[in-house]
Amino acid sequence: MHPTRLIRRGLLLLSFLAIPLTFFVQCGPPPQPEGQQESASEPNSETPLEMSAETSPEDGGFPPESCPSPQTPCVGGCKDLKTNPQHCGKCNNACANNEICLDGACLSSVACPTGTTRCADACIDLQTSSLHCGACNNACPAQTTCKQGLCSCPSGKLLCLAECVDPQNNARHCGKCNNACPTGQICQQATCLCPDQQVLCGDQCVDTQSNTDHCGKCGEKCPTQCLNGRCGCPTGQTDCNSQCINTQTNAQHCGKCGGTCPTGATCVSGKCTCPTGQTDCNGACVDLKTDSNHCNACGNRCTGGNACQNGVCTCPTGTTKCGTSCVNLTNNASHCSACNAKCPTSQVCANSKCGCPTGRTLCGTNTTCLDLQTDFDHCGTCNNKCATGQACVAGKCGDPCGTTVSYATNIQSILNSRCIGCHSGNTPSGGLSLEAAKSFGSLTTGKSTCSNKTFVVSGNAAQSYVVEKVESATPTCGARMPRGGTLTTAEITMIKNWICQGAKNN
Repeated sequence: MHPTRLIRRGLLLLSFLAIPLTFFVQCGPPPQPEGQQESASEPNSETPLEMSAETSPEDGGFPPESCPSPQTPCVGGCKDLKTNPQHCGKCNNACANNEICLDGACLSSVACPTGTTRCADACIDLQTSSLHCGACNNACPAQTTCKQGLCSCPSGKLLCLAECVDPQNNARHCGKCNNACPTGQICQQATCLCPDQQVLCGDQCVDTQSNTDHCGKCGEKCPTQCLNGRCGCPTGQTDCNSQCINTQTNAQHCGKCGGTCPTGATCVSGKCTCPTGQTDCNGACVDLKTDSNHCNACGNRCTGGNACQNGVCTCPTGTTKCGTSCVNLTNNASHCSACNAKCPTSQVCANSKCGCPTGRTLCGTNTTCLDLQTDFDHCGTCNNKCATGQACVAGKCGDPCGTTVSYATNIQSILNSRCIGCHSGNTPSGGLSLEAAKSFGSLTTGKSTCSNKTFVVSGNAAQSYVVEKVESATPTCGARMPRGGTLTTAEITMIKNWICQGAKNN
């Protein structure tokens, strides 16, 4: 083949091969934001590009007008050629591993330019960086900026506890940091003040127009209420003993101070009024139809057991009027089963019949109820008479004074355990000494300084004051003895028997 023809065919083949390469360069994938295809350690966020048919490579990149300033289009996205270590100074100019990109030049990472300090992978001006203010990683709080290596607040504000505050109106930092205003006060022009219409009294802001402790001025106390800076009561109320009272409705001050209404009455329009159906009788609201002290009229009192029914004094159900009194004919001994049907002496009326009370018995034609436990002529049973010298004790005839009692063994033992605590020493209670060497003489010859009664009357326990003092709940003088407790029935019986037997010193 002719050489010229071979050359033409070679050029034609190259032209066909060039078409797809040109298309790939012009229509290849659009540049991506830096950080998606390259190392995440690159400090700049850069703008992705939209690929178009009109773009053409320039230093391996795209038209400069496609990226925001100061970025430049490079393959893979918009890059900052001043700081990007993969595209330092121009696209695809990568710095070495131990270098950083600063102002478009690859520099050793060991040293930073004068006035800057290396913080992580960047040289930082610690005088102005808000993320590294004065020192690496010393980030300034929100609202502040870094000036001369110090975090500073905008003009007119102070940095207090990591917060920019206006000391002219901040109640927690009034005039300066941590100068908190007292409770209730506000900060105005860097000074703690009370709110409008309030006054500082002591350490408290008060409204002197309404405060009862500071009415009109500090320290001026009101007994009632403070109204517009003056002490007094609201319209429609009256000062009654330092209390504001509505005398039109108050039952304790009805119509005037101290005008007390009767019990149960209410105060209506300044007048005491009893409830419907009741009448004021001597300061009390009563129902004249049912009140036995005011039956049908104030002061008309029902007597003799009568009750007021519908304004008339009437005997209650179950009772009968006998003379002027209402009585129960089933249990009244003077009116047993009928008016004036009186039961014999000592008998009682039970179920409308006269009879003896429990423990008493009628014997023969005797109308007197007898105690068969103690009756000499009817001891134990009717007509069982005891022999001369005997007594009826517990329904049996026998020695009236019981078995022999020893003073030294029996009586003194009782005195020692129950009485000597108070009746001994130089000043025994009541002047009565019951110590062993003195007790017999004191009891048998002495008298009570309170009642002037003889302590022991030989042979007569009933007349002996010592028996009354230990047996009676209400003795003639003073309290029952001993204090703090009583003698047992057996102990009292022993004392009585000793006296009955002649009160001997045996």
